[in-house]
Amino acid sequence: MSKKLVDLEYEELKAKLDEANKAKNYQKSLDYSVALISKFSYHIELDREWVLSNQIKEIDEIIASIDEKRKDRDMLIAKLNEVKSLTLEQLEAVKKQLKNYK
Repeated sequence: MSKKLVDLEYEELKAKLDEANKAKNYQKSLDYSVALISKFSYHIELDREWVLSNQIKEIDEIIASIDEKRKDRDMLIAKLNEVKSLTLEQLEAVKKQLKNYK
């Protein structure tokens, strides 16, 4: 059940409770009070589920960000290992290429 629908039902029950209280119909007042408590509890449960769902989404985004940073780190390590294996002559050639790039 959607949160908006629960809100609407809650407001309807509240209005009926007010009417029953004005009419001094205590049995209906009691019935509507119990229904309101039940609806309010359900409303709180929906809010809790919504908050938990959003927190899970945020955690998933953080994990995805960490995974992306790990991939970047692994790529940099691989490039560093390539550079380590270059000879001095190859490094000089790379240095020249970089100067030409500027």
